Amino acid sequence: MKKILLIVIIIGISLSACSHDQDDSVQKDDESGVKIEQEQIINEDDIMKKHLNSEEVDTICYISPDKNTMYYTWQGKQIYHTSQRKQLIYAEMNNGDINIKKAYDIDFWNRMVFSRNVFVNEMENILYCSSNNEDGSQSLLSVDMNTGEKKDVLKGIDIFSEYTPSYYFNYHKGALLFQLRKKDNDDGYNYWGLFDTNNNQARLFNVKDIIGLQPPKVYSEMFVVGVNKIMIVAPQGDYINLFYTDFTGKVIKTVKGIERYTSYMRHGLSACHVSPDGKYLLFSVGQTPIALVLFDIENATEYVVLDGSDGMRMYSSWLNNNTFIYQVQSEDKREIRTVDVDEFIKNYIF
Repeated sequence: MKKILLIVIIIGISLSACSHDQDDSVQKDDESGVKIEQEQIINEDDIMKKHLNSEEVDTICYISPDKNTMYYTWQGKQIYHTSQRKQLIYAEMNNGDINIKKAYDIDFWNRMVFSRNVFVNEMENILYCSSNNEDGSQSLLSVDMNTGEKKDVLKGIDIFSEYTPSYYFNYHKGALLFQLRKKDNDDGYNYWGLFDTNNNQARLFNVKDIIGLQPPKVYSEMFVVGVNKIMIVAPQGDYINLFYTDFTGKVIKTVKGIERYTSYMRHGLSACHVSPDGKYLLFSVGQTPIALVLFDIENATEYVVLDGSDGMRMYSSWLNNNTFIYQVQSEDKREIRTVDVDEFIKNYIF
């Protein structure tokens, strides 16, 4: 006779102290705690997914390659006694327990945009995101997840003093690339700035000077796709052309003739993450990221991961050169999926 053993594991999230000198910090509540009941848990991967897919988690900001470190915004039961409803959480997985390392009140940062472009410097625990200013402009911020310290990345860099950033930016291996426009000038976002945190070098680009054409105000975009390598997406008529440059703006390669009306790039790109080896670009579509597309940089080929009809992309990033992870929101649930690129392309049907 077969016996079925049902194991119910109660996972207690242990809370660590979070006291420091920042005004936007919160204090530890020794009596509070967050517990998650897990039924028939197989491994830590399932624990992580169930926690991040819960209704209490608003937005995932970051999942580390080993899936043991997580940054996310929390809107459930308050982890610390504060007057704020939402919190930015820094958590780690340890022997099956999700330990809250830091929790910061978001209402102090209520202008920060966590739902679109968020990138992390893994070595230094620095999170980069956009922020809305009271005058309607945007700022590019860095957040030290160990201390909660916020900084305006562009403040004090003279070359950018006459420009203001938009929401569009990306980060890859220490290099930040962000869209700019001149202050008090309505000629569109034709400028881009590069700030290489590895050597504190800053550069300013005018897309018109690089590709020789006046780009559309919205859709010409630039992305760091490797060490000393930038990709420019430039729709021109019925086609999309790609220009690859080095960090000085010198064109080193062009790919022309991608049919505009069959490419997801025509809608504009956001939440763009490059694989560690620079072979693939994982991007979402439009200002409100819904669909998710894998782009083979070398072969200029798109593979649709999520078209938006069967769910909305909530988070996406890379775990290693050949594996990416994303979260999809359907009508009644959220699901985190891990994808092996080789298998995905092998079985892909165009």
